[in-house]
Amino acid sequence: MSPPQQVEPGSLEQPAAVMPPHAVRLLFTNPDVRVVEDADAVVVTTGSGAMSADGLPIDGTMVRLRLRNSSVTDVTLARSVTTSDELYFNTTDSGGITVSDHFRNAIAVLPTDERRVSQEAVCDHFLFRTTPGYSTYVDGIQRVGQGSVVTRGRSGAVSAVVAQTLDLVETRANGLKDAADVLDSALELEVAPLRDLPDVANLLSGGIDSTLIQSYLGRGRTLSSSIDSPEFRFEESYARAASGILGTEHTVCTIAEREYLSRLEDCIVALGAPPHHLQTVLLDTAFQTGPSGYVTAQFADALFGLDAARRAAAVWPWRSVLRSFRAPPVVPARVRKAWTSRRNTARSLAQPLRDPAGFASRFAVYSEIPLAEQLFGADMVERRFARRHEYIDERIRVGSEGSELARQLEQGHWLDFFCDNTVSIWR
Repeated sequence: MSPPQQVEPGSLEQPAAVMPPHAVRLLFTNPDVRVVEDADAVVVTTGSGAMSADGLPIDGTMVRLRLRNSSVTDVTLARSVTTSDELYFNTTDSGGITVSDHFRNAIAVLPTDERRVSQEAVCDHFLFRTTPGYSTYVDGIQRVGQGSVVTRGRSGAVSAVVAQTLDLVETRANGLKDAADVLDSALELEVAPLRDLPDVANLLSGGIDSTLIQSYLGRGRTLSSSIDSPEFRFEESYARAASGILGTEHTVCTIAEREYLSRLEDCIVALGAPPHHLQTVLLDTAFQTGPSGYVTAQFADALFGLDAARRAAAVWPWRSVLRSFRAPPVVPARVRKAWTSRRNTARSLAQPLRDPAGFASRFAVYSEIPLAEQLFGADMVERRFARRHEYIDERIRVGSEGSELARQLEQGHWLDFFCDNTVSIWR
């Protein structure tokens, strides 16, 4: 058994060495991983290391190796239901297992002749730019799902269950101010510990997420990345304006447009997988500027600023009219296009919550669905959408109360939260 360690991911070109039967290899890139060992077990955790009453991580991941006479008898992998920390694992026919928190390490130990990409993974990436749930881009490399516990016993058999779910606590707010106060208290609780971290920079784009978090961080160091193309100038102005309002020490990292492709290729090699968002190249540039840590804010816009959410709220009062009528052909093309967009939104809001054509299903979708159906077939596209909803339903259940608009928005937010995780890729 190799001890947990911070390692270089290894070559992606050469076949990995064959593991002995029942061997366990742990490859962790997280420098803050915790290791506790005694005569009976070795426990490796990320996050705070805190455990619930049933011995599962409250925030982060856990690997537990049970020992007998210094030999590993069984392996338990667990991941808390809300963490963005990842756990990947590969198993061998002889009972060996490799566990890693970085996909590139996981693929590096898989022999090249065993690296196969399924059509499901290609379809997932085309639609969602990631592989939601338990699967990854490569067959044979599995992911521990949020809230899941995976066990490999002495026989080498692997089993998995969902052991943690997210229980929603209903908060009745008396108006907008009360709702804002609830959110304010929650954000303060989460952000306060970050203020004391030394040499940390917030990735400030000037958008809703990063500006909101910076208002809780207070003054400090902020970074933004850009490309020296005219199209990005407005982005820089947003970041500088937010920095000026909040009084931060701001740095803009700029790359040349002609360098983007080569930098993207470097990111793909570093990740061992295609990046989720095109901004990955810009973030990689920011990550090389010197701070020892970075704050990145995610998911606020899914509730408060996402274009789709704003459009749905605007359409909702007029949904019946919009669903029924087409824009007259005599109106200008710009007006007809806007009307068609709103009519499509109204129709999607009328679909069942988990229907691929429904409004919620379209959250965190990056390609045209009809084109995906031409490429992969309508049945596969429908299955991939359904798999995302199944993954959500295993962890949280959206209530039946409230308007259909509220239910669609909430389900869409959880799809975004659980299935569109960019943070773990950038970490």
